[in-house]
Amino acid sequence: QSAWNQTKIVTTLDSNLQQFINDLLENRLKSLSSKNINNAAAIVIDSKTNEIIAWVSVGSKCKETMNKASGCLIDMVTAPRQPGSSLKPFLYGAALEKDWTAVTIIEDLPYSNRIGQGIHHFHNYSNSYYGKVTLRTALGNSLNIPALHTINYVTPEKYLFILQNLGFKSLTQAADYYDEGLALGNGEVTLFELAQ
Repeated sequence: QSAWNQTKIVTTLDSNLQQFINDLLENRLKSLSSKNINNAAAIVIDSKTNEIIAWVSVGSKCKETMNKASGCLIDMVTAPRQPGSSLKPFLYGAALEKDWTAVTIIEDLPYSNRIGQGIHHFHNYSNSYYGKVTLRTALGNSLNIPALHTINYVTPEKYLFILQNLGFKSLTQAADYYDEGLALGNGEVTLFELAQ
């Protein structure tokens, strides 16, 4: 027998769950192929033991190209990516700590700001505006414009400090690099950090 056959590897991964999630992600990528989405990842952590029970990173073209397609050798669990709105609860938590409440009114109206040499016109994902909304409504509907007003209230420096203290070590730039865009997820973080 070879040394490989005698090696025992101990892991917290659940092989059945690992395979289930792998198949789930591969099938999802097939359904998204027309949108040019080629990679997906998932991590599952047991909340009672903090053990990682599934860690999956797949590419839709990896099997047929023997891992030579773009992104096949990148572990998407540890690759920094823009998190979109997934960090907004931390932003609103910072505003609540500062002195806002769940019923604080925030304006959701057209909003523009200077970015570099030009003007950027921000919008909600729905391309609609809802006027005056409560913090609860803004967070519950993941509205972008109220999030920008919130980061201006909290300040990008304070929000970045909070995120770094929560364990987002991949946010290595200064606050003025991310500026208010940090409220909308322009700072790249890893799925592993997010799961923590």
